[in-house]
Amino acid sequence: MFRTVCLTLLALALVSGAASAQITSKATMAKGWLVSGHGNFYYHLPQDGESDSPSSGLEVCISPRVLHFIADGLGVGADLGLDWTSNKSGSYTYSTTDLAFGPRVAFYARNATKHYPSACCLAPLIDRDGWWLPFVGLTLQYVSRVWTYGESDNTASGFRGRLGVGVSPLIGTRGTMPVELGFQLKSMTSSEGEIEVTSKSSTIYLEIGFGAFLFRTPGT
Repeated sequence: MFRTVCLTLLALALVSGAASAQITSKATMAKGWLVSGHGNFYYHLPQDGESDSPSSGLEVCISPRVLHFIADGLGVGADLGLDWTSNKSGSYTYSTTDLAFGPRVAFYARNATKHYPSACCLAPLIDRDGWWLPFVGLTLQYVSRVWTYGESDNTASGFRGRLGVGVSPLIGTRGTMPVELGFQLKSMTSSEGEIEVTSKSSTIYLEIGFGAFLFRTPGT
């Protein structure tokens, strides 16, 4: 009797586990949304050129993001960004504060069966059924800047483009922790009297965030 009960409980546990590992999710499906917030860390690639181009430095960015999936796996939306930068150029150090906004397009690779196992972000390390939702993202932004060089405050504006690849592990049925690694190009123009000065920079960025997929479930 005891053996029968144990075998029954074990069978129920295995069935329950298999069922929970194959939850059908609408994450990244058409008409859904992804709302997330991200932290970005950039390392400026050393470069030669104009005296006001950054030779090295660190940049930190906080950015909220919203994507609407117009087709399965294809999301379009908007990125906002608040960046703080401390750079060294030759023997001088200057700091900047940027406000950036613009469109974003991202493509998420989907499982052909459209089944997404529900698991914590560490599940793929211990469970082959863990699903990471790999993606490619492209962002173009207008940037407004206030920067301090020595004791003077200045303003500038320009554009930046970012192209990255990453993974967005599904946590539960809606949660996610996206991680993105990519390359950024930025061009900024400032006015010094009647002279306009343009500086360009190249950076490698690592972006980590938290978010949620928003979608309607049957009966809601």
